Amino acid sequence: MELGGQRCLHPGQPVDQLINQRVNAIVIVPVQADSLGPQLRAAKKAGIPIIVVNTSLANSDAVTSSVLPDDVAAGAQEMEMMAKRLGGQGNIVILQGPLGSSPELDRTKGIESVLAKYPGIKVLAKDTANWKRDEAVNKTKNWLSGFGDRIDGIVAENDDMGLGALQALSEAKKSTPVVGIDGIQDGLAAVKDGRLIGTSLQHGRVEMAEGLAVAQKVANGEQVNKTYTYTMPPITPQNVGRVLQERGQREGRLLAAASPARCTEPGVGQPVQRAAQPILESGQLRFGRGRHAQPLPAVLTEQEEKKPP
Repeated sequence: MELGGQRCLHPGQPVDQLINQRVNAIVIVPVQADSLGPQLRAAKKAGIPIIVVNTSLANSDAVTSSVLPDDVAAGAQEMEMMAKRLGGQGNIVILQGPLGSSPELDRTKGIESVLAKYPGIKVLAKDTANWKRDEAVNKTKNWLSGFGDRIDGIVAENDDMGLGALQALSEAKKSTPVVGIDGIQDGLAAVKDGRLIGTSLQHGRVEMAEGLAVAQKVANGEQVNKTYTYTMPPITPQNVGRVLQERGQREGRLLAAASPARCTEPGVGQPVQRAAQPILESGQLRFGRGRHAQPLPAVLTEQEEKKPP
Protein backbone atom coordinates (compact mmCIF):
# COMPACT_ATOMS: atom_id res chain seq x y z
CA MET A 1 0.00 0.00 0.00
CA GLU A 2 1.13 3.57 -0.52
CA LEU A 3 1.03 6.10 2.30
CA GLY A 4 1.78 9.59 1.09
CA GLY A 5 4.58 8.29 -1.13
CA GLN A 6 5.56 5.60 1.40
CA ARG A 7 4.54 1.95 1.42
CA CYS A 8 2.15 0.82 4.13
CA LEU A 9 2.57 -2.58 5.73
CA HIS A 10 0.36 -5.20 4.09
CA PRO A 11 -0.54 -8.14 6.35
CA GLY A 12 0.49 -10.66 3.70
CA GLN A 13 3.95 -9.25 3.06
CA PRO A 14 6.84 -10.60 5.16
CA VAL A 15 9.04 -8.01 6.77
CA ASP A 16 12.14 -9.15 4.90
CA GLN A 17 10.34 -8.55 1.58
CA LEU A 18 9.60 -4.97 2.65
CA ILE A 19 13.25 -4.51 3.60
CA ASN A 20 14.33 -5.73 0.16
CA GLN A 21 11.91 -3.24 -1.40
CA ARG A 22 13.66 -0.42 0.51
CA VAL A 23 10.48 1.06 1.94
CA ASN A 24 10.71 4.28 3.94
CA ALA A 25 9.39 2.82 7.20
CA ILE A 26 7.78 -0.37 8.49
CA VAL A 27 4.94 -0.52 11.01
CA ILE A 28 4.69 -3.83 12.85
CA VAL A 29 2.09 -5.30 15.22
CA PRO A 30 4.14 -8.15 16.75
CA VAL A 31 2.71 -11.42 18.03
CA GLN A 32 5.48 -12.15 20.52
CA ALA A 33 8.00 -9.98 22.34
CA ASP A 34 10.97 -12.05 21.12
CA SER A 35 9.89 -12.33 17.48
CA LEU A 36 11.43 -10.89 14.29
CA GLY A 37 15.00 -10.64 15.59
CA PRO A 38 16.74 -11.23 12.22
CA GLN A 39 14.32 -8.94 10.39
CA LEU A 40 14.85 -6.16 12.91
CA ARG A 41 18.61 -6.43 12.57
CA ALA A 42 18.30 -6.40 8.77
CA ALA A 43 16.06 -3.34 8.83
CA LYS A 44 18.46 -1.50 11.13
CA LYS A 45 21.39 -2.37 8.87
CA ALA A 46 19.42 -1.08 5.88
CA GLY A 47 18.55 2.13 7.71
CA ILE A 48 14.80 1.47 7.61
CA PRO A 49 12.90 2.76 10.67
CA ILE A 50 10.75 0.23 12.54
CA ILE A 51 7.65 1.44 14.36
CA VAL A 52 6.04 -1.07 16.72
CA VAL A 53 2.35 -0.84 17.61
CA ASN A 54 0.43 -2.50 20.45
CA THR A 55 3.09 -5.05 21.50
CA SER A 56 6.67 -4.26 22.47
CA LEU A 57 9.66 -6.20 21.16
CA ALA A 58 12.54 -7.52 23.25
CA ASN A 59 15.07 -6.19 20.72
CA SER A 60 14.19 -2.57 21.40
CA ASP A 61 17.54 -1.26 20.10
CA ALA A 62 16.38 -1.96 16.54
CA VAL A 63 13.03 -0.22 17.07
CA THR A 64 12.78 3.46 16.18
CA SER A 65 9.56 4.17 18.07
CA SER A 66 6.70 2.31 19.77
CA VAL A 67 3.02 3.12 20.33
CA LEU A 68 1.93 1.03 23.28
CA PRO A 69 -0.90 0.70 25.77
CA ASP A 70 0.07 0.55 29.44
CA ASP A 71 -0.70 -3.13 29.86
CA VAL A 72 0.72 -3.27 33.39
CA ALA A 73 -1.81 -0.64 34.43
CA ALA A 74 -4.58 -2.51 32.61
CA GLY A 75 -3.79 -5.74 34.43
CA ALA A 76 -3.68 -3.94 37.75
CA GLN A 77 -6.93 -2.17 36.96
CA GLU A 78 -8.86 -5.34 36.19
CA MET A 79 -7.46 -7.16 39.23
CA GLU A 80 -8.46 -4.24 41.43
CA MET A 81 -12.00 -4.47 40.06
CA MET A 82 -12.11 -8.17 40.95
CA ALA A 83 -10.55 -7.66 44.37
CA LYS A 84 -13.18 -5.08 45.25
CA ARG A 85 -15.94 -7.34 43.98
CA LEU A 86 -14.68 -10.19 46.16
CA GLY A 87 -14.13 -7.96 49.17
CA GLY A 88 -10.46 -8.93 49.22
CA GLN A 89 -11.19 -12.60 49.90
CA GLY A 90 -11.62 -15.60 47.61
CA ASN A 91 -10.16 -17.90 45.00
CA ILE A 92 -9.57 -16.90 41.39
CA VAL A 93 -8.36 -18.38 38.13
CA ILE A 94 -6.54 -16.31 35.49
CA LEU A 95 -6.91 -16.64 31.71
CA GLN A 96 -3.68 -15.35 30.18
CA GLY A 97 -2.80 -14.19 26.69
CA PRO A 98 -0.19 -15.98 24.55
CA LEU A 99 2.65 -16.74 26.96
CA GLY A 100 5.68 -14.58 26.29
CA SER A 101 3.85 -11.83 24.40
CA SER A 102 4.39 -8.40 25.91
CA PRO A 103 0.67 -7.80 26.65
CA GLU A 104 0.50 -11.12 28.52
CA LEU A 105 3.70 -10.43 30.44
CA ASP A 106 2.68 -6.90 31.36
CA ARG A 107 -0.96 -7.65 32.19
CA THR A 108 0.13 -10.57 34.35
CA LYS A 109 2.64 -8.30 36.07
CA GLY A 110 -0.11 -5.79 36.81
CA ILE A 111 -2.42 -8.51 38.14
CA GLU A 112 0.30 -9.86 40.41
CA SER A 113 1.12 -6.39 41.74
CA VAL A 114 -2.45 -6.03 43.00
CA LEU A 115 -2.62 -9.60 44.31
CA ALA A 116 0.35 -8.76 46.52
CA LYS A 117 -1.90 -6.30 48.36
CA TYR A 118 -4.66 -8.86 48.91
CA PRO A 119 -3.27 -11.92 50.73
CA GLY A 120 -6.83 -13.18 51.14
CA ILE A 121 -7.13 -13.80 47.39
CA LYS A 122 -5.63 -17.07 46.19
CA VAL A 123 -4.86 -18.08 42.60
CA LEU A 124 -6.08 -21.61 42.03
CA ALA A 125 -4.77 -21.79 38.47
CA LYS A 126 -3.58 -19.66 35.57
CA ASP A 127 -3.00 -20.64 31.97
CA THR A 128 -3.16 -19.24 28.47
CA ALA A 129 -6.21 -19.30 26.22
CA ASN A 130 -4.28 -17.33 23.56
CA TRP A 131 -6.78 -14.44 23.48
CA LYS A 132 -9.35 -16.86 22.00
CA ARG A 133 -12.94 -17.27 23.13
CA ASP A 134 -13.24 -20.96 22.23
CA GLU A 135 -10.04 -21.87 24.06
CA ALA A 136 -11.26 -19.97 27.11
CA VAL A 137 -14.52 -21.95 27.05
CA ASN A 138 -12.61 -25.23 27.20
CA LYS A 139 -10.09 -24.01 29.76
CA THR A 140 -12.84 -22.71 32.05
CA LYS A 141 -14.81 -25.95 31.73
CA ASN A 142 -11.72 -27.88 32.83
CA TRP A 143 -11.24 -25.60 35.81
CA LEU A 144 -14.91 -25.84 36.77
CA SER A 145 -14.61 -29.61 36.62
CA GLY A 146 -11.49 -29.60 38.78
CA PHE A 147 -12.26 -26.86 41.28
CA GLY A 148 -16.06 -26.75 41.25
CA ASP A 149 -17.55 -24.14 43.57
CA ARG A 150 -14.13 -23.13 44.89
CA ILE A 151 -13.75 -20.60 42.04
CA ASP A 152 -14.98 -17.21 43.24
CA GLY A 153 -13.81 -15.10 40.29
CA ILE A 154 -12.26 -15.31 36.83
CA VAL A 155 -9.72 -12.73 35.66
CA ALA A 156 -9.33 -12.74 31.88
CA GLU A 157 -6.55 -10.76 30.24
CA ASN A 158 -8.83 -9.85 27.35
CA ASP A 159 -12.56 -9.62 26.74
CA ASP A 160 -12.76 -12.52 24.28
CA MET A 161 -11.40 -14.91 26.89
CA GLY A 162 -13.70 -13.39 29.48
CA LEU A 163 -16.66 -13.99 27.19
CA GLY A 164 -15.52 -17.58 26.71
CA ALA A 165 -15.45 -17.99 30.48
CA LEU A 166 -18.97 -16.58 30.68
CA GLN A 167 -20.16 -19.12 28.11
CA ALA A 168 -18.69 -21.99 30.13
CA LEU A 169 -20.25 -20.63 33.33
CA SER A 170 -23.63 -20.28 31.62
CA GLU A 171 -23.52 -23.87 30.38
CA ALA A 172 -22.64 -25.02 33.90
CA LYS A 173 -25.45 -22.86 35.31
CA LYS A 174 -23.02 -20.99 37.53
CA SER A 175 -22.83 -17.28 38.33
CA THR A 176 -19.25 -16.19 38.95
CA PRO A 177 -17.82 -12.67 38.46
CA VAL A 178 -15.59 -12.24 35.40
CA VAL A 179 -13.49 -9.24 34.39
CA GLY A 180 -11.74 -8.50 31.09
CA ILE A 181 -9.64 -6.01 29.13
CA ASP A 182 -9.98 -4.35 25.69
CA GLY A 183 -13.52 -2.92 25.59
CA ILE A 184 -14.57 -4.79 22.46
CA GLN A 185 -18.21 -4.36 21.50
CA ASP A 186 -19.30 -7.72 22.95
CA GLY A 187 -17.36 -6.96 26.10
CA LEU A 188 -19.06 -3.61 26.55
CA ALA A 189 -22.44 -5.26 26.03
CA ALA A 190 -21.53 -7.84 28.68
CA VAL A 191 -20.64 -5.08 31.14
CA LYS A 192 -23.93 -3.35 30.40
CA ASP A 193 -26.01 -6.47 31.07
CA GLY A 194 -24.01 -7.33 34.18
CA ARG A 195 -22.22 -10.44 32.92
CA LEU A 196 -18.76 -8.80 33.05
CA ILE A 197 -18.02 -6.73 36.14
CA GLY A 198 -15.81 -4.43 34.06
CA THR A 199 -13.22 -4.03 31.31
CA SER A 200 -10.62 -1.50 30.12
CA LEU A 201 -11.00 0.38 26.85
CA GLN A 202 -8.29 -0.16 24.26
CA HIS A 203 -8.30 1.74 20.94
CA GLY A 204 -6.90 -0.48 18.19
CA ARG A 205 -7.74 1.82 15.28
CA VAL A 206 -6.30 4.78 17.13
CA GLU A 207 -3.12 2.84 17.89
CA MET A 208 -2.60 2.05 14.22
CA ALA A 209 -3.37 5.62 13.15
CA GLU A 210 -0.75 6.84 15.62
CA GLY A 211 1.74 4.24 14.40
CA LEU A 212 1.27 5.28 10.78
CA ALA A 213 1.64 8.91 11.71
CA VAL A 214 4.85 8.29 13.65
CA ALA A 215 6.16 6.35 10.63
CA GLN A 216 5.37 9.28 8.38
CA LYS A 217 7.14 11.69 10.72
CA VAL A 218 10.24 9.49 10.81
CA ALA A 219 10.25 9.10 7.02
CA ASN A 220 10.02 12.88 6.72
CA GLY A 221 13.09 13.29 8.90
CA GLU A 222 11.22 14.57 11.97
CA GLN A 223 12.18 13.67 15.52
CA VAL A 224 9.93 11.26 17.42
CA ASN A 225 9.94 9.83 20.92
CA LYS A 226 11.23 6.33 21.58
CA THR A 227 7.92 5.35 23.17
CA TYR A 228 4.37 6.71 23.20
CA THR A 229 2.10 5.17 25.84
CA TYR A 230 -1.45 5.56 27.01
CA THR A 231 -3.58 4.17 29.81
CA MET A 232 -6.82 2.34 29.05
CA PRO A 233 -9.79 3.99 30.75
CA PRO A 234 -11.86 1.71 33.01
CA ILE A 235 -15.32 0.64 31.85
CA THR A 236 -17.78 -0.16 34.61
CA PRO A 237 -21.56 -0.51 34.90
CA GLN A 238 -21.60 3.16 35.91
CA ASN A 239 -20.22 4.51 32.62
CA VAL A 240 -20.71 1.74 30.03
CA GLY A 241 -24.11 3.01 28.84
CA ARG A 242 -22.69 6.36 27.85
CA VAL A 243 -19.63 4.72 26.31
CA LEU A 244 -21.80 2.55 24.07
CA GLN A 245 -23.96 5.51 23.12
CA GLU A 246 -21.10 7.85 22.26
CA ARG A 247 -18.43 5.44 21.06
CA GLY A 248 -19.14 5.78 17.37
CA GLN A 249 -19.42 9.54 17.50
CA ARG A 250 -16.26 9.83 19.57
CA GLU A 251 -14.18 7.69 17.23
CA GLY A 252 -15.59 9.55 14.28
CA ARG A 253 -14.51 12.88 15.76
CA LEU A 254 -11.06 11.52 16.54
CA LEU A 255 -10.48 10.15 13.06
CA ALA A 256 -11.95 13.25 11.47
CA ALA A 257 -9.45 15.34 13.42
CA ALA A 258 -6.59 13.31 11.96
CA SER A 259 -5.12 14.12 8.56
CA PRO A 260 -6.22 11.32 6.20
CA ALA A 261 -3.69 9.79 3.85
CA ARG A 262 -4.68 7.70 0.88
CA CYS A 263 -3.35 4.14 0.91
CA THR A 264 -3.69 2.01 -2.19
CA GLU A 265 -3.53 -1.68 -1.40
CA PRO A 266 -1.98 -3.93 -4.07
CA GLY A 267 -4.57 -6.23 -5.56
CA VAL A 268 -7.48 -4.20 -4.26
CA GLY A 269 -7.33 -1.41 -6.80
CA GLN A 270 -9.07 1.24 -4.76
CA PRO A 271 -7.76 3.75 -2.26
CA VAL A 272 -8.31 3.09 1.41
CA GLN A 273 -8.62 6.02 3.77
CA ARG A 274 -6.24 5.88 6.71
CA ALA A 275 -5.90 8.36 9.56
CA ALA A 276 -2.22 9.15 9.33
CA GLN A 277 -1.65 12.16 11.58
CA PRO A 278 -1.75 11.44 15.30
CA ILE A 279 -2.83 13.83 18.00
CA LEU A 280 0.66 14.34 19.40
CA GLU A 281 1.39 17.09 21.86
CA SER A 282 4.79 17.38 23.51
CA GLY A 283 5.46 13.78 22.56
CA GLN A 284 2.36 12.51 24.32
CA LEU A 285 -0.71 10.79 22.96
CA ARG A 286 -3.84 12.64 23.94
CA PHE A 287 -6.04 9.84 25.18
CA GLY A 288 -6.43 7.63 28.23
CA ARG A 289 -5.51 8.74 31.72
CA GLY A 290 -2.36 9.59 33.63
CA ARG A 291 0.55 11.77 32.59
CA HIS A 292 0.14 10.83 28.90
CA ALA A 293 -3.57 11.60 29.02
CA GLN A 294 -6.12 13.96 27.92
CA PRO A 295 -9.23 13.63 26.35
CA LEU A 296 -9.92 10.68 24.05
CA PRO A 297 -13.24 9.64 25.48
CA ALA A 298 -14.76 12.82 26.86
CA VAL A 299 -17.43 10.72 28.53
CA LEU A 300 -14.78 8.77 30.43
CA THR A 301 -12.94 11.93 31.42
CA GLU A 302 -16.19 13.29 32.85
CA GLN A 303 -16.85 10.06 34.74
CA GLU A 304 -13.34 9.95 36.16
CA GLU A 305 -13.53 13.53 37.35
CA LYS A 306 -16.69 12.72 39.24
CA LYS A 307 -15.58 9.36 40.66
CA PRO A 308 -11.94 8.29 40.28
CA PRO A 309 -11.55 4.50 40.03
